[in-house]
Amino acid sequence: MLHASPRRPVLKAVALGGALLLAACAVGHAGDANASAGARVSPLPVKAPARSKRAAKASKWNWSLDVSAKPETASRPYSAGVTWQHAQTLSLDLTVLAVASVYIGIDQWGWGETRFHFYREGWFGKNTGYGGIDKLGHAWSAHVMSDYLTWRLQTAGFGKYESAITAALLSGAAFLAVEIGDGFSHYGASYEDFIASAAGIGFSFLRNTVPGVAEKVDFRMQYLPTGHGDTFGLGDYSGKKFLLAWKLAGFEPFRDGPLKYLEIHTGYYTRGYYDWEQAAGIQKTRSPYVGIGLNLAELLFSDPNVSDTTVASVGRTVLKHIQVPYTYIANGGVR
Repeated sequence: MLHASPRRPVLKAVALGGALLLAACAVGHAGDANASAGARVSPLPVKAPARSKRAAKASKWNWSLDVSAKPETASRPYSAGVTWQHAQTLSLDLTVLAVASVYIGIDQWGWGETRFHFYREGWFGKNTGYGGIDKLGHAWSAHVMSDYLTWRLQTAGFGKYESAITAALLSGAAFLAVEIGDGFSHYGASYEDFIASAAGIGFSFLRNTVPGVAEKVDFRMQYLPTGHGDTFGLGDYSGKKFLLAWKLAGFEPFRDGPLKYLEIHTGYYTRGYYDWEQAAGIQKTRSPYVGIGLNLAELLFSDPNVSDTTVASVGRTVLKHIQVPYTYIANGGVR
């Protein structure tokens, strides 16, 4: 994994491991139409709160992330039967991803060339392969995959909470399978990579189930090609940054004012870890940063005339995962 040849953790979000191949083959009779119909379960009735003589006054400066709020409750108990129903609905997706995983793993990552072994990569130390930026790549990729599977199940009619559980389970199995495959290659299996992937999956689960989190924070990747990466730039870590974007529109004091169009960024990037950079005299640096940026989703898609359109939905989905360059100011200038 952390070797002279850059790994491609972002590519792993597209190539999802041998474990999914088994799941896909088992449900390969593509998308049982009854799965969606059976998924539409009426929510349980909610008991009205007791009346009080005086309504509680919310604090104007409530910065709570609502992390103590309970996740959305399921309208039916989660079980193996629910997982199977979800797998049937995702049969085509799982088949495509599994076939791509096995092909890329054998063709590009050398699966099957060695005996199974582990490789200890380390985390964010200066003398690690890429200063830890590859670990954030794993986390972001797993987060995107889990978000995608959650969305796919919801659009098929399943509840958000049960969809998020299945998405987390399938994503975790996929990234574990990829690490097992790597264990049979010269890269070796890395427990650090899997822990990073699990963190990204956990973040996706929280955003999709805990009220208020999705409105407050996004996990994004920014990419500016350096010209030294592969065709798709998947291993071009020197052109990437990963960040959490804290959206002021999600906090009560700013929801109705002009500050709702701003967000605070906390990010990380590294430079100088490639041979071409060192030949150019670029030193190894690990750079956390803080900045203030524009909330493009709020600026472009919050107007009632466009907020419910397909374009707005696609735009918001892209912008919650991708950071547009040169739309924020951070320590060091415009980025």
